[in-house]
This record gives sequence, C-alpha cells and structure tokens, in this order.
Amino acid sequence: MMSVQHLPLRDWLLSGRLAASAPPVPALPVPPLLARRFNESQQQAIVTCLRQAQGFTLIQGPPGTGKTLTVVGLIGALLMAEANQR
Repeated sequence: MMSVQHLPLRDWLLSGRLAASAPPVPALPVPPLLARRFNESQQQAIVTCLRQAQGFTLIQGPPGTGKTLTVVGLIGALLMAEANQR
C-alpha cells in the first residue's frame, strides 16, 4: 500500500470505473468444476465475478475462509474460458 502512489494505473484502479473506450465484456460461462472444488460461498463469489460484465467485485471475509483459494479458482475459470475461445 505504501507504493500505490507510484503505480501508473493508480487513479484508474482506485476509481472502480472502466475506461470510456473499453468495449463491454460479455459475462463468462460458469465452469462445471466449481461444484466439486469449492464450497457454496466460494462458488457464489466466482459466479458473481464471471457474470459481471463491467466493473469489479470485492471478495472479502474473515481470515481462513478461503478468499485466496477463491481468487485462484476465479483465475482458473478465466483461463479455461480463454482457452475455450481459441
């Protein structure tokens, strides 16, 4: 957090808005693997992120509730969606 002032995209990241020139992003499909690897709350967070076409989603919760695992699952879902589009 101390170095955020030096980030070139600081203002854009902290604003929570997409650039005016950014095209709308279609919502991504939900991979079927979610039901087997993540609990209900984690699945809901991943699905919310994948179905959101604009902006960003904050994943929050108490320590030890699987936020990092949820983000890893989200990244995996994004990579799977990208691979399926090729």
